[in-house]
Amino acid sequence: MKRIAVICILFGAIFALPGLVSARNAVQLEPAYIDRDNGFIYFIVQNRWNHSINKLYGWVYGYGFPRISGVMLINNPHSPGMKVSLGRHIPGSAAMYRFKLPEEMTVFPQYTLIVHDDSIFHPMMTGVYR
Repeated sequence: MKRIAVICILFGAIFALPGLVSARNAVQLEPAYIDRDNGFIYFIVQNRWNHSINKLYGWVYGYGFPRISGVMLINNPHSPGMKVSLGRHIPGSAAMYRFKLPEEMTVFPQYTLIVHDDSIFHPMMTGVYR
């Protein structure tokens, strides 16, 4: 019985390892501007990839409010940030993205954006076949 428990723990650790390894690629950003009247928060994102960024999904967290302890997820992580900078987000450049804040979530004094490598989508690269 102990062998089965040990084997199950080992398999659990092996399958959980890729999730822990990929969490190291997450980048935390501070907001550039908070528009509480219109309900948007703006972040400047640096493109460190070799391709242009087409869509960027991120997790906006609010914290520091005295009545709510800890950190709270503010936005819908399934909706992408809206790029407000002109032009393409090419490699090595910075672009500004905005995320919608729900009305009741504008009370937080501090916000942060967490972007993971898997939450950045690049344009489809298609070649010409002859």
